[in-house]
Amino acid sequence: MPQAKSSSKLTTWELTMKETLRKGVGVETIKYFAAEALSQPELLNTLLAALKGELSVDPFVLRKSAWVLHHVYLMDNRALLLKRDQLSDILDATTDVSVLRELLKILASPVWVDIESDSQRREMVALGTDLLHDTSVPIALHYAAMQLIGFRIQTKKELDACLEAMQYLGVELGVQNTAFLSCLQRTAVSFRQNFARIKLPN
Repeated sequence: MPQAKSSSKLTTWELTMKETLRKGVGVETIKYFAAEALSQPELLNTLLAALKGELSVDPFVLRKSAWVLHHVYLMDNRALLLKRDQLSDILDATTDVSVLRELLKILASPVWVDIESDSQRREMVALGTDLLHDTSVPIALHYAAMQLIGFRIQTKKELDACLEAMQYLGVELGVQNTAFLSCLQRTAVSFRQNFARIKLPN
């Protein structure tokens, strides 16, 4: 992750955002920064830089910045389409589960289908499948992983790997959480049906 700039080198807006997000803030403040970022392209770039740790490495700033970015997406789900490469960079850099969850919420949308390269698509399928094998992460990430994968599967190999991961997760967590197990089973059926419709190569 890049080294954060010193406060003396931050613009007024960068410093205001950094200092505000460091504190406990509510959804209205988050929406305010999201609207500001939408209104000016350079502020959206600042927000993306914040998620790369260029403004601060404070975990509160990183998590709240991710929350702001998610609200940018909720306000206009096409606003980030030209930032897909930067989202990949942020995904590669983050080690924070909360930041990852917000990023997955953004990327778990079919709006990306016509934007992503095949390499990016495969990376998302691999990431989602890996998360389904990881019982140490919150279940919220498992739900997000299934959404991330569902519309991106294009090969039988990808489908099989995903179903295997979901079966493993059901064995590991399903006994303690029958609602989650039911969701896994319904989603597996849906994935099979969707793949049967598209009839793509192995």
